[in-house]
Amino acid sequence: MQTELLNPPTLGTPWLEHLSPESDLPGQIPIERTPFTIGRKEAVDFRIDSSRVSREHARIVKENGNYRIVDLGSTNGTFVNGNRIQDSPLNDGDMLLVANEEFTFYAGTAERAERMATQVMELAAAESDKHDLPRQVIHAVRLLQELLLQGSLHISWETIFRLSDGQPYGYEARSWDENEKGGYSEAERLVLAIDCRLTARIRHLSRMIAAEEAADLPGAGPLFLRFDTKDLGAGGMVESIAKLRELPAPERRLIVALPYAAACNLPFAQELHRQLRAKEVGLAYYDFADLHEKALQQMEIVPDFLLLAKSVMRGLGNNFERQRQLRAIVAGARKLGGEVIALGINARPQAELCRELGCRFGQGSFRAGTHQ
Repeated sequence: MQTELLNPPTLGTPWLEHLSPESDLPGQIPIERTPFTIGRKEAVDFRIDSSRVSREHARIVKENGNYRIVDLGSTNGTFVNGNRIQDSPLNDGDMLLVANEEFTFYAGTAERAERMATQVMELAAAESDKHDLPRQVIHAVRLLQELLLQGSLHISWETIFRLSDGQPYGYEARSWDENEKGGYSEAERLVLAIDCRLTARIRHLSRMIAAEEAADLPGAGPLFLRFDTKDLGAGGMVESIAKLRELPAPERRLIVALPYAAACNLPFAQELHRQLRAKEVGLAYYDFADLHEKALQQMEIVPDFLLLAKSVMRGLGNNFERQRQLRAIVAGARKLGGEVIALGINARPQAELCRELGCRFGQGSFRAGTHQ
């Protein structure tokens, strides 16, 4: 599946996608006429209010149907795909850097050029030398940039099923970097752990692709999309969620899943919960492992769903005190309008035990009715 940008400018009009420091949502800047100038002064076509940007920094021109970018003698330089340039062709998907401002150029054509077909980038050369981590990191960054430019991120799906009969209730999207079976290199894991514009855009694009693909999932159950701690409090988060809300089938409810640690930030949680309610979006907390009876009281805001940490399942069958605690959490959450989802259910005894303790939903390799 080739995922194009949603709601691009008019076909035939090129544009720049710009991610500002104040927002996680990229803005689209149509290039309706050329030459198109970028700089700090008022008279340019796109103004950047930054002392690192020269008054007239760069210019995009069109020659014989093709686009070029020209640096206008700027102090801090203009870069195309990581290389500083004076005059360079612009191709669909090229990444531009004007001082410290990042853009992506899109030609606005009906079809992507053949060179934009997904290409698997091998890290074998870097992996051959296990001690050459810096080079491996460079290759990993290039891989991430290619995946981002081509929109070729892979989404896997985890079914949330009813413990009573094993039938699907909803779906949780897992992007390729969240999949525990991914087998990524040390360098790739290192890059993905860094909170930067590149990884933020990858997380955002992963959720957009998942919301689009959800239209092809069977049934009409809710769609769970995870945000991690790096996303919390970022500019444009609520706007991003509103955009995601428009993508699934109308009957499929969107559930925003936040880390349980977010519940401790009461002002943030209250405001986000209010805004989600206004948009008819559900709220879930994941990695919930605090089974003490005061946990729900300390949260103050009980979400629609609590996704248990997989660690809760380990040894639960032999720990009667933990069973009692979980039963109380399930009952307390349901009394307040929430549901508890047990993750890591990999065998029939775990599924049956969770049902006995009051859980209605589960997730894992075992599903009643599909395993003997």
